[in-house]
Amino acid sequence: MNIFAGHNDLVRFEYPLNGRDCDIETAKCLELHKVYAVSKTYVGRHTSSVVLREFPDKQFNTVHFDDHSIDEAEAELRAKDYYNKTIAESP
Repeated sequence: MNIFAGHNDLVRFEYPLNGRDCDIETAKCLELHKVYAVSKTYVGRHTSSVVLREFPDKQFNTVHFDDHSIDEAEAELRAKDYYNKTIAESP
């Protein structure tokens, strides 16, 4: 999935066995091939996570998901915006 997915972007749960054991365990509440709405993403240096609107108190590893409705151009634009925002907020 696009790790820069925005609020209400749609992702599809496709890879239940990706990630670490704890990621797999956390994702057991999700339904294979079901589409979920993104609430927020967290981009880290080694892993990224997503909070789904349907599960506001859980973070899931982004490796479990495919994009459902975002195109390549929009993903690139969001990545640039995120990068520029991160640079602007750096000390």
